[in-house]
Amino acid sequence: MHAKFLQQQLDDTRFLLQQIAASGGTIGYRELAQLIEINQSPVIAQTCEILEKLMQEDVSNKLPIVAAVVVQKGDEKIPRKGFFEELQNLTVLPTDISWNEARTWHQNERKKLQHYYEENT
Repeated sequence: MHAKFLQQQLDDTRFLLQQIAASGGTIGYRELAQLIEINQSPVIAQTCEILEKLMQEDVSNKLPIVAAVVVQKGDEKIPRKGFFEELQNLTVLPTDISWNEARTWHQNERKKLQHYYEENT
């Protein structure tokens, strides 16, 4: 993927996720992939790569993790396991965090996101 195209895709994805965060909403992985026009397999893996890059940027810039608005299907509205693993790799979360603690962290992060992007978008 060409570096300019990748940066544009990252910027477009960030803008979209910031709008969703400001409204307190969430978006599914496949829906996000469609909106950012990822249409070649592996769709979800490519979407997750973009989200990981955004997470790295957010941690570096000490911002709320905008990728937290992307959730898996189901009633729980929580990201996939890889989201939390990446947060552990970035030392945002401890490696021994329980699933309940991760869920609580995610709920709190979504509240931070909404507050932050309501004021900054």
